[in-house]
Amino acid sequence: MLDFAIATNKYARVALDNFIHIVDYRSNAHKRRLETLKGKSQIAIDMVKRAVNSGIYADYLLVDSWYSKPSFIKEMNELGLKVITRVANNNKIWNFLGDRNTLNGIYDKYKKLKDIKFGTYGKKVKYKYFSVVVEHKKAGKIKIVFLKTSDKLRAPLKIDKKSHNFQILKKS
Repeated sequence: MLDFAIATNKYARVALDNFIHIVDYRSNAHKRRLETLKGKSQIAIDMVKRAVNSGIYADYLLVDSWYSKPSFIKEMNELGLKVITRVANNNKIWNFLGDRNTLNGIYDKYKKLKDIKFGTYGKKVKYKYFSVVVEHKKAGKIKIVFLKTSDKLRAPLKIDKKSHNFQILKKS
C-alpha cells in the first residue's frame, strides 16, 4: 500500500475534536486524527504530494469529478502532474475567462466547428466530440474535450494541451 487517509463528515469531526486532546500529540494516532479534520480535497492533495516526494512518477493523474475543482487542478499543475477528470457543470466552480465563461457557453460557441469528430462506443452509443483550450483564473490554461451523446453533454478536462482528444476519451 502506498498511502491512505481517513476523511470524516462534520458530525464525526465534532466527536474527534474532543478525542484529539486525550491522545498524546506526538503519536501517529494524533497526526491521523488531525488529518481527519481537513477536507477531502486537501487530504487528496497531501496524499499526492507524499507520493511525488517518495519518487512515484505518473504520466497522468485520473481523478473523480468530485476533485475537479480549480484549486485542486492548480496544486497538481504546480506538482507537474497532468490531470484528467470530468468537469462538473457548475457555474460557481468553473467560471472561465472570456465572453463565454460557462461550460454551456463555451460549448454553444464552438459546437459548430469543422473540427468535430464522431465515434461509437460499442454498438449502440454514438457520440461526437471536439476540444478547446480555455483559461481559468485559478487553474490556468486547460483543454476541455466536449463529448456529446444523444442525451448528455460531458466535458472531460485535460491539463496537457498536447495530447490527442481520442487519448483523453479513452482514459475518461
